[in-house]
Amino acid sequence: MLANHFPELQNTSQYQELQKDFTRRFALAALYVKKGDIQKAKEIIGEFGRIEEKQISIALLLQHKERFLEFIRYSVYGDVIQAYKIAQEDPRYQKLSLYQQIIQQIEKTLNRIDEAINLLEFSIEPLLEEMKIYPKAKKLLKKLHETKILYDLYRFSSLEEYYNFLENCNYCKNTSLAQQLQLQWYKIVQKGEVLANNGDINAVFELLFPYLHVKSKQKQIDMLLKKSIRQKIKKQIQQNEFSKAEKNIYKYLELFSKDSLFEEIMQKFEKTSGITLALTLQYKQDKQQWTEMLQQYITS
Repeated sequence: MLANHFPELQNTSQYQELQKDFTRRFALAALYVKKGDIQKAKEIIGEFGRIEEKQISIALLLQHKERFLEFIRYSVYGDVIQAYKIAQEDPRYQKLSLYQQIIQQIEKTLNRIDEAINLLEFSIEPLLEEMKIYPKAKKLLKKLHETKILYDLYRFSSLEEYYNFLENCNYCKNTSLAQQLQLQWYKIVQKGEVLANNGDINAVFELLFPYLHVKSKQKQIDMLLKKSIRQKIKKQIQQNEFSKAEKNIYKYLELFSKDSLFEEIMQKFEKTSGITLALTLQYKQDKQQWTEMLQQYITS
């Protein structure tokens, strides 16, 4: 009892000997419990029954008998889920150090399963099904099922469907597939920056075409398309190709409307060419209509 208040005493040889004695007595008492001789079991445990630390284990042994021994057996031999199931039958199990050990083992296993899901190793599903009595395992099962859907969308559907699902799937964002596609998108944006700075509108459009209807990419797509057209117009103004520049200015306004950066280009055009622009065009209303207008502009 003193060692419970002063944990450092548990490292002494005297405490270790007492612990060994308790373990021997407990094992012997368990044999008598199995035979149904509860009184003999109590006698063997003796004065250890007065120690608060041991009282829960002793009470569970005497009251639950074979069920408690099953809990110990499952815990010792690694069937932690079966041990966990038994532990749900009586809240006193949760106060045992053995219970805390099986929780640690379960958590460790589920962390490995989580890593496997992120790597798209779906073969772990049967193991996860066996563990679904544990709350975290239920969440991982949901993550597994949604990750499988994401993988199928990637293989068999459009990028639009894939990304729309991904945006609403918090479980999927850490998967290797999601990270791989995100890295691919970063590379596309970097390449698009180079092309846009050169005013290569067609190349930018072709590069971004698979993503045109992906909502989460719209801001970057618009930015790159705008930049490519602005750079193209700047070059045309520098080369005195005013007719082409004027046409591209109107197309830009039709697709994106006027912004501060483009207003500077318009002013430069009017000053350099002596042409006054007629600003009567409306901004795009519908995404599908806008895409069709953009395609016509690129191919014209």
